[in-house]
Amino acid sequence: MEIFVHITGSVSRKSDSDAIALTTQTAYETARALLREKIGVVALVGGTPNEKTLSFDDEIVKAAANHLAATNEAGVLIRTVRHQSNWMNHVSGEARAHLRLLANHVKGESIPGDEYFGGRIRETQAELADGAIVIGGSRGVKHTADLFMDSCPPKPVDEIFVKGLDGGLPSDTRTRIDESRDWDSKADNRTVHEENDCARVACAVASDIALRLRKREPAAPEEADEQRASGSKSTGLGTASQVSSLINTGINAAKFLENE
Repeated sequence: MEIFVHITGSVSRKSDSDAIALTTQTAYETARALLREKIGVVALVGGTPNEKTLSFDDEIVKAAANHLAATNEAGVLIRTVRHQSNWMNHVSGEARAHLRLLANHVKGESIPGDEYFGGRIRETQAELADGAIVIGGSRGVKHTADLFMDSCPPKPVDEIFVKGLDGGLPSDTRTRIDESRDWDSKADNRTVHEENDCARVACAVASDIALRLRKREPAAPEEADEQRASGSKSTGLGTASQVSSLINTGINAAKFLENE
């Protein structure tokens, strides 16, 4: 994949069970729809657990693994952000299995422990992704949206709404998103009311942002050089040399993970 999109947001653990189920399913379907559009995804791997909210990163990793199993597609499918040292302490058993499957299809960035906080994580995700889709979330999603839209050239942002889900982007940010499109947006077309809507809305939003990304002007040569430099420091599953070794030798991912 040459283009990547970050699916950002969260759902409160206090939300009713239907809203939680709809939101996590929508995030999963959105990742699958992007991958079918030949667009990779970005996820935080081994993020610090939040007692108040559920993020979508495990769903995104699962979507990438299932896409790989169904298509056997070559190349990088997912870019990851993770803590430089203790990320494995926060990876669930299911996510670990998916990462094993994806070992030759992952590239990302590790963040030193003293820099591992919300703002720096969001900045790194914005560096690795070419666009963003917001589902729920709180104050952090506005920062994420601003990072994408304030980049040069601006990176497209879209939002999916889920019935019963609080949060999301503030109205002024939604106005900026609407003004950045070259078509008339109707929020209801991006609202998940029931389970049957998840895949439909995900496909519509993925298709729209894919079209916008492919029409987007390429970065200037000097900016492209900076982006390549920032993306070559390290990877979501180890140093650049470790991932290169994984790709070149086909070493078993389980052995690699055990050495972390």
